[in-house]
Amino acid sequence: MTLQLKSCLLALLLTPGYLFAQPEVTAATNLEKINDQMVILNQKYIIYVSEMAHGKAKKAEKKHADYLNQITNFRYALIEIPYYKGDKSLHEGVKKYLKMVETIQREDYTKIVNMEEIAEQSYDAMEAYILFKDKIDEKMDEVEKEYDQVVADYCSRNNIILTEADKTEQSNKMDMIGKVSDYQDEVYLIFFKASIHDEQLVDAMDKGNLTAVEQIKGSLLKYSLEGLGRLDTLRSFKGDGTLKNSCRRALEFFKKEAASIDSYTDYMLKKEDFEAIKKNFERNAKAKSDKAEIDKYNAAVAELNKSSDKFNKSVNEINRGRSEAINDWNNTVNRFFDTHIPYSK
Repeated sequence: MTLQLKSCLLALLLTPGYLFAQPEVTAATNLEKINDQMVILNQKYIIYVSEMAHGKAKKAEKKHADYLNQITNFRYALIEIPYYKGDKSLHEGVKKYLKMVETIQREDYTKIVNMEEIAEQSYDAMEAYILFKDKIDEKMDEVEKEYDQVVADYCSRNNIILTEADKTEQSNKMDMIGKVSDYQDEVYLIFFKASIHDEQLVDAMDKGNLTAVEQIKGSLLKYSLEGLGRLDTLRSFKGDGTLKNSCRRALEFFKKEAASIDSYTDYMLKKEDFEAIKKNFERNAKAKSDKAEIDKYNAAVAELNKSSDKFNKSVNEINRGRSEAINDWNNTVNRFFDTHIPYSK
């Protein structure tokens, strides 16, 4: 997620020994005015992507609107900048840049919001959502490169020497936002691949679907172990291992959860057995006076209660562990972004 923001030193070719206005000064001045507008626009973009990095795309809607409004302001400002010697190429290049950026942002932002709403439903949907955001960044990069070429050609025609200076603060911010977001996405997909099976497992348990529980339990264990293996080879972010470590704690919980589901299975099977015994006991009038049938019924009740107590204890521990793992992950993600991408203003 990078937007190359260039800072150029304009070295004007002046005749040695003389200091008088030359055409290059006017050409450079026009370029400087356009660059001033570009700096404002880029700052609006940084504010928008920073806001989105800290939360949902939908919550960044106002910042995104501010960015689009600045594109309009840029167009009005461009009208006030005269052509240099009738050369419209720079202005036309800016217009094309603004039009392409606006098209990308208007169309793709809507898609992002829509995809975001369903991304949590499956791993494939989440992966597609993240890949789509990457594609937007790539398109923005391509548009930026085209504009850079327009500027380079303009400078070449007008004898303006462009020397690429050290990266500006804006450029550094955009680079960091891109790197932080890419890293978080990578770790998040590892976390999400297991966590979505945790959600499915809870749903299957609530519905009493024992077959689904057994299937999902296997997947939860598989992706927890797979994720832990990937974390073993994943680097920390600039020495910050908090996100990686939080993800590891969550996966360790999911692995433990998968192993503890046996208490649920045992409870459900004993409940099924008890229901059959109870049904038979209640239908058989003689059973209520038959000591053997009464003992069988009471034994089934005791087994069910024992299994229920074990399951309730287990599920309480699981719920507590899940709450701790998810809260730890969410808080760590927030701190990670706050540390590496402070909100831009």
